[in-house]
Amino acid sequence: MTFNTIQWLPQHLAEMTEWQEICTAYDYLLDKAFKELDEIYTNQFMDSLTDIGCLIWERLLGIATEEGESIEDRRQAIKSYFTGDLPYTENKLREVLGKLAGPEAVTLKVTQSIYEIKIDLTINTPSTVANVQDIVYKMRPSNMVVRICIHYKQTDDIYVGHAIKQIKTLTPDTMTGGNPAENWSWYTDDSDLLVDENGSALAEKEGE
Repeated sequence: MTFNTIQWLPQHLAEMTEWQEICTAYDYLLDKAFKELDEIYTNQFMDSLTDIGCLIWERLLGIATEEGESIEDRRQAIKSYFTGDLPYTENKLREVLGKLAGPEAVTLKVTQSIYEIKIDLTINTPSTVANVQDIVYKMRPSNMVVRICIHYKQTDDIYVGHAIKQIKTLTPDTMTGGNPAENWSWYTDDSDLLVDENGSALAEKEGE
């Protein structure tokens, strides 16, 4: 919403610099106030919680979060606390965990004969484990043991190999430009110098 309060002033006032500055300030404050009102309205609903709305609920409910966790995951963790109403049954627990981590990410097995609840959980963020534990211990019968098996879904690249750090002195014959550089550590794979994705040699100065 864009405000232009100066249009409501008489022309002789609208042409005055002082009133133009006043109206500019009014426009800014009105815009800020309406944005805050919109955010308050948006945070009345779980599916549209903003970062501030999620933070308030997380503090109230004691929900663990990880840095960089998506807003959707945070909303889902909050909603899961309000879907665990009585009665607590196996199907209800499965439903709640499915909403928190995703139906395909949770396998639940209850063995009555040994009083055990076994959960296989596939996760993307570590905070999901803490939230699952909170919900399970809230909903489980007190005489049952809970066993949670975690499968962490790796989304980043993993590089496997080895490197050897060698100490050598650079001289003008072995380097391009600049002064000789002593006591540099170079990372090599056997005799080959390791480089990064830009072709720069991997090295560090001793003592730094």
